[in-house]
Amino acid sequence: MEDVKSKRKQSVYGVIAIAAGGFILFMVHQDPSGAKAPLWVVDAAASTFLFAGLSIVATGFGLPLIGKLCGLACTYALAAPGLWMLFDGQGAQCSASIAIGGLSAASGAASGLCRAAFGIGGILTLFFALLLTWIAFRKPHQPQS
Repeated sequence: MEDVKSKRKQSVYGVIAIAAGGFILFMVHQDPSGAKAPLWVVDAAASTFLFAGLSIVATGFGLPLIGKLCGLACTYALAAPGLWMLFDGQGAQCSASIAIGGLSAASGAASGLCRAAFGIGGILTLFFALLLTWIAFRKPHQPQS
């Protein structure tokens, strides 16, 4: 009985993530003029929610291969915005802030700083995605007799 409740709860969270990703994709494509990046980058970022939700639901329904594939797709999609910032984020803007105790300061950061910070994150995420792909598809180690 507990297992059924757990799977139902897991599926609900997955469906919420799928709905969030679908809603973001729908809204962006209704009026893409507000996007601060190319649509493929926005689509990749929004699809992380969709793939994460699909992974959760598939795993809950006992489809581990589909769950793993959706998890991998989520990780690769998560790397896309950072890699875009690194290689093609012309005019990319972000802000930097620091807080120590009750004092804080914030300002716009230089384009190079934005590109480096997001780019390093994109490279690390891509490395992690490639590592997960290798782990998921390598042949299991056969002990020698």
